[in-house]
Amino acid sequence: VGVLFALIAITSSAYSQGSQNVVLRSNWDNNALPTVAGYQYNDVWGYAAAGREYAFIGSTVGVHVIDITVPTAPVHLFQLNSACASSRWRDFATYQNYLYVIADNCAGAGLQIYNLNTLPGAAPTLVYNSTAHFTSAHTIFINPNSGRIYIGGANTQMNGVIILDIQGHPTTPTMAATFTLGAYT
Repeated sequence: VGVLFALIAITSSAYSQGSQNVVLRSNWDNNALPTVAGYQYNDVWGYAAAGREYAFIGSTVGVHVIDITVPTAPVHLFQLNSACASSRWRDFATYQNYLYVIADNCAGAGLQIYNLNTLPGAAPTLVYNSTAHFTSAHTIFINPNSGRIYIGGANTQMNGVIILDIQGHPTTPTMAATFTLGAYT
């Protein structure tokens, strides 16, 4: 998803910086989005399927699905609303054909899982929405080889990591382990 790196410059010019050997091909921005603590956007993730490329961009209102198959003409397809209406920290990752979404500083956000098989014609469908393991978290990482989700900065495990198992059942995470590391993780 090489085109994705060109879209990292989605923030306003006040936050941009020059880069050597990188050519900006296009830019997507929505100035109508609200700001939280001076920010509108917070994360970007790439995904490719069926010959198309997508960027997922976190904002203060949710996750935006952008078709970047034509790198000079990004197309905003959908906005996925979060259980958290305004957070400046969202994080997400993909596993197989699913998008896993969390939000920080947002009681009640938990973990959301979207089925991406509907792209590009229809919005991804929410197939899982739960606060069973945490209600707020800062970071999500998925190991595609083991089918494990690693959650950092969760309100239920602030000083460690929550590990969820999704191998064989990507829409029904189960608790695999928790580790206390002694400081905010």
